[in-house]
Amino acid sequence: MAPSWLTPFFQATALSADVLSNDAVADGWLRDSALSGLTVGGVASHLYAAIRRFEVALDEEVVESRRVLTLPEFYGLNRIEDPAELEAGWHPVLREDAERRASYGPEALVTRFRELVARLEARLPQESPDRPIPVWTIPGGVTPLETYVATRVVELVVHADDVAVSIGLAPLLIPADAASCVVDVFMDMARHRSGDLAVIRAFARSERAPDGALRVL
Repeated sequence: MAPSWLTPFFQATALSADVLSNDAVADGWLRDSALSGLTVGGVASHLYAAIRRFEVALDEEVVESRRVLTLPEFYGLNRIEDPAELEAGWHPVLREDAERRASYGPEALVTRFRELVARLEARLPQESPDRPIPVWTIPGGVTPLETYVATRVVELVVHADDVAVSIGLAPLLIPADAASCVVDVFMDMARHRSGDLAVIRAFARSERAPDGALRVL
């Protein structure tokens, strides 16, 4: 049985597997998705790639001069303010990688995703939640495994929703632990970006809150 800190992750992988294996995903694989610049297959493949990179990171060497990152540092300035930002930095690379993976087709992706999850189900319960994991976008940056896992829950849930919306599925019923994990990550990011008062006002006094105080991506 997996420890409790892994429950949100495996809830999110199960949710994602259900979405990816829906016949409507295969039928709409080459259509434009709800995300600009990506097909339905591209979004599905990006979801897979985010977890595959996690598996790769588990085997990467941690540098001695490492810097332990907070969640806001991990995500950096990920909030998109201008569509033109999607043409800079890692965004074009990630889209190209997603569409390349999508070229293998929906059946291959679902098979690879399920095999990947099975490997992680066997491996992760044996790992320490405090173990440092390299963050590929920040040279020398690491984060504890438990924190890294939380970021993968975000990737899984957000992109599973992207795929579901792209093919017209009913709104997803997100498992409680996975949903709480995503909300906790987003709250941490919102407080860092907007400040506690702005976040409190966004919940209780929206007329006093800055626009977008709760938006983090």
